[in-house]
Amino acid sequence: MSTFASTHRYQTLTESNRPQDETLDGSEIDLHDPGARRGISDTMPQVVEVTDKQGRSCRYVPIKENGKSVKSLGFNLAIL
Repeated sequence: MSTFASTHRYQTLTESNRPQDETLDGSEIDLHDPGARRGISDTMPQVVEVTDKQGRSCRYVPIKENGKSVKSLGFNLAIL
């Protein structure tokens, strides 16, 4: 009997679809923590949303393992 792992498919976030900062100094983007608006207090934001002046936005979230934020050391893909 074979065992399979669940996978998630993503669409490539092309340069034209992701937030841009043409000045490369951060002056054309807005960074904020959506959790702060809901009164969630944490020393490490669980989501950081980046929005540019054209309204393109992207959310960055920490990697979690067993409910705790972790640092990625790489991954291995194998058939189970």
